[in-house]
Amino acid sequence: MKGLYNYERIKIEPKRETTLKLSSTNDDKRAMKIDTDTYYTQTEHRANLRSKLYGTVETDICIIGGGLAGINTLLEVSEKNISAVLLEENRLGSGASGRNGGFLSAGYYVPIKRLEGRLGRKYAQDLYRLSAEGIEIVRRRCQNSPQTEIDAEPGIVRMSWGKKENNLKAQIDYMNSIYETKLTYWSKSKVAERYSSKKYSDAIFNPDAYQLHSLNYIHKCAVDAESLGAKIFEETTAISITKRKSSYIVCTNNGHVKANTVVICTSACQNHVNTKLYNAILPIGTYVLLTEPLFDRLTEAIRSPYAVSDSRRVENYYRPLRSTQILWGEE
Repeated sequence: MKGLYNYERIKIEPKRETTLKLSSTNDDKRAMKIDTDTYYTQTEHRANLRSKLYGTVETDICIIGGGLAGINTLLEVSEKNISAVLLEENRLGSGASGRNGGFLSAGYYVPIKRLEGRLGRKYAQDLYRLSAEGIEIVRRRCQNSPQTEIDAEPGIVRMSWGKKENNLKAQIDYMNSIYETKLTYWSKSKVAERYSSKKYSDAIFNPDAYQLHSLNYIHKCAVDAESLGAKIFEETTAISITKRKSSYIVCTNNGHVKANTVVICTSACQNHVNTKLYNAILPIGTYVLLTEPLFDRLTEAIRSPYAVSDSRRVENYYRPLRSTQILWGEE
């Protein structure tokens, strides 16, 4: 789930946009146009707006940023009986975490063979296992959420792009034997039975990858963390972090947090609260399109419920929704 994903609807009027200032100063170089009406916001289960932070609170850990990284960190430490406070400048999931393709799978952007070349097979296996453990944590949390529509539907198909079948069987055998995956091979004929496209040849099917409603997942984890005693403050901007002898003071627009540890989980959506980190991150923008309802046209073209990506360097990815719409993006 990388970058900032803005959504536009097909054949309807453009949605209202707001500009989210990413700095508490007049520096607006990282201000981003964010559509406030998306597929995710239209189908979310959101709690009422949480209060701003006023005054001073003390905690073991102060987390800055209410996206996937921040909320998962909050829930993890809360499950370990560690007191925690989370500060979100806007609303939970208002950045890339709440507006993305919704694909969830183990692994990294760097191909596994390249990881092995840089680190050796053992460390590559350790890294892959770590990412797989993260997928299992998300899956388990989704299973325990009957009150929200997170979906977490299993299965992602990675298509070979082009008329000639690629030799995927060797890749599948390697991943299954070395990395303990459960990948299966789809022949060109099997792909053609399910997808009406002449651009695809064969494919890899991953049953342990998922598509999910990332914004509802954030809300569910937030509620779980609060039930364990965590505090979340929305519309609360972290302005500065000051190191004391044995603690930190996080100054906000209306109050202060005194914490033993500060975790910055803002990715590119941060102000100058930490200059070194700010200068090390490059903001990017990618986009996801939501189609109009396709009704019978969807099942005529796509006869499979799985999310799909392809093998091009700049890949397309999409997933059919229960509303007969398609979320379609490109990286």
